[in-house]
Amino acid sequence: MYTAPDTWHMLQAIQYRVQSEVLVNASTGVYDPAGVSPFDAWSITPDPSDQQSDYARYGTSNPVGTCANAIYIGHPREVKSKYGAWAEIVPGDENVYRRAFGGKIWDESFVYFRVVVKYLPDWFATWKQIVNIRDACHVVIAKHAELPDAPTVQAVKEEVSKHDPTGFFFDEFLGRSYICWATIWWHRQMWNASTGIIP
Repeated sequence: MYTAPDTWHMLQAIQYRVQSEVLVNASTGVYDPAGVSPFDAWSITPDPSDQQSDYARYGTSNPVGTCANAIYIGHPREVKSKYGAWAEIVPGDENVYRRAFGGKIWDESFVYFRVVVKYLPDWFATWKQIVNIRDACHVVIAKHAELPDAPTVQAVKEEVSKHDPTGFFFDEFLGRSYICWATIWWHRQMWNASTGIIP
């Protein structure tokens, strides 16, 4: 039994699950377990501010596996117009409580998972794209009850949002319109207080 949570590793495991399992058919855009990621590839051009590319910063630093596509942990520091479709894995509300006097702790994270797609000149094609991504996400979220790449995580499911916008909605960045889809992806870590529960 683990004696502390490992939340960053949990988020990296979610990132890799999205990279490796949220896949669509390259021709039709519908969910396809043998398909391709619906999110744009990370840029390999170094950022002038630190001479590091997005791919080097976000794509290769995950110990679970390389993430070649634009799947952020957290919100991006700045929205980059070069990406037409990306995902965000944002830790949100949490509920941490004692489960037993022996020291078992249940550590629940309500992760806000958002997909963002830039409006294409063909608005109908944009809607089709994000609806298909939504379907692929629901398949992946629904079929897993655990997160094996994060050993502290013992349970996973979709939850109803308390306050964050979910479903489809609109947002604007840098004067451009985007359509978004989001859900709450609940994860429970389980760990033990090494001393047990003490007075």
